[in-house]
Amino acid sequence: MFAMTSLGTEIDDTINKGRGPYVFKVSGRIYHWIGSMCPALDKRPKFLQLYIYDTATEVDNRLEHFNKNGKRLKREIVEKIKEILDTHNELVRLFRTARDKMQESNIPDFKLKLFGVVGSKQHDLPTGDSIGAIVFEGGPDVSTEYDVVIEKRDGQPQQIDKLNPHYMSLHFPLLFIHGELGYHLGLKLLDKAGETSDKEKQMSMKMYYAYQLYDRHQQYSLLLRAGRLFQEYVVTAYCSIEQQRLDYIRNNQKDIRNEYMAGLYDALSRGDVDGSDVGSRTILPASFTGGPRYMYNHYLDALAICRVHGNPSFFITFTCNVGWPEIEAYMQDYPELTTADRPDVVDRVFERKIHDLVTFLRQSRPFGDVEAVLQ
Repeated sequence: MFAMTSLGTEIDDTINKGRGPYVFKVSGRIYHWIGSMCPALDKRPKFLQLYIYDTATEVDNRLEHFNKNGKRLKREIVEKIKEILDTHNELVRLFRTARDKMQESNIPDFKLKLFGVVGSKQHDLPTGDSIGAIVFEGGPDVSTEYDVVIEKRDGQPQQIDKLNPHYMSLHFPLLFIHGELGYHLGLKLLDKAGETSDKEKQMSMKMYYAYQLYDRHQQYSLLLRAGRLFQEYVVTAYCSIEQQRLDYIRNNQKDIRNEYMAGLYDALSRGDVDGSDVGSRTILPASFTGGPRYMYNHYLDALAICRVHGNPSFFITFTCNVGWPEIEAYMQDYPELTTADRPDVVDRVFERKIHDLVTFLRQSRPFGDVEAVLQ
């Protein structure tokens, strides 16, 4: 309801038909789109436009999108959330400033720019002048690669880059009440106590989101208590990490190619002896999880193990039980949530159980000596 960007992907709700736990499932790549400040003629405002255009009926416009199919949202709750965002969220306050400028007379046309580069005060709460600015027509305009420029009207929707520091806070304002900055290329790793390094170490996107998903003692996390919204955040974060890995592979093909990976061997094995039939392609290395070469290497490993040790003696299926005491003990700190709201906890316990099972089979030897294990 309060998102400033739209989600450009196909959400599959068919998986939620039935009595099972809620699952946020998407198909394809995830995009976050942002439109112009004002809607087109004869169109209702939505997303970002609700913060700028026709704010006198803003609550009614928000409720209109959700009070359907017999569902009714409480107006007083929506008004309270709107008041909180107006007071504390710097992105919302910037958009309200744009609204006020539109209502003034003798104001030249302007655009709204969200900065894609973080200043020196990257660890402080954001302020309006550090996250964006109003750029008047004819004024100085200096842009960087990840800046987002929002047109006043009739601007084409544009994609928010996953490396823009406002990528998550624009779509999840209820999780980032202050409009906090997210991942960006300026984040660096700190040296451990007693260690020094002459070269700054870049923080990867995977490191950043892994840090976000962990509980910390005596520190309240709204993100981990967001329920279904938390699932959407996790899926968005995973897709961003995966896409960044693919971008790196695509941009560094010269470093990872050789004759085999360039496709020559594959082309000849298919019978493509004419060079004109072989086009340019992006090669996924064996290190890319889930890629064809990754799966093929694991297949060869399995064949090699079977050739040395013989066929497997046992095929063990290990399933997860959300009633495990470890999960239930952890969820006691979250009485308002169910295990479906914390899939990260279930996954961590399940992963630990898998390792414990393999250790038990190797050390206790209930089925005899273990020669090899395939997981």
